[in-house]
Amino acid sequence: MFVFNTSFYVQDAVFSLWRQWVEQEMLPALAAGGWSQVAEVFEVVSAVPDAESRIFSVQWRCGSDEQVAQLDEVLVPQLEQCSLKFGQKATHFSTLMKSW
Repeated sequence: MFVFNTSFYVQDAVFSLWRQWVEQEMLPALAAGGWSQVAEVFEVVSAVPDAESRIFSVQWRCGSDEQVAQLDEVLVPQLEQCSLKFGQKATHFSTLMKSW
């Protein structure tokens, strides 16, 4: 079992627009691209980068290497759109975790 995690550092000034983008553009685009697993979205409360931004974690569970590759294929264009739309106001990085 894998957990594909994308962490977002979002400035408060664009949070509402970023959340709208996640809910109305990113997640529907993944579904349209054939990705059917539910995303889990969390706000990270144990670490605050500064008083003007928040950290979010979007996670998907993948049962195989093939699912990881499929998710990566449909997610990369969406993350590129995030960078174009928000620039440094909503940055991101992804990690892949494997259960023991």
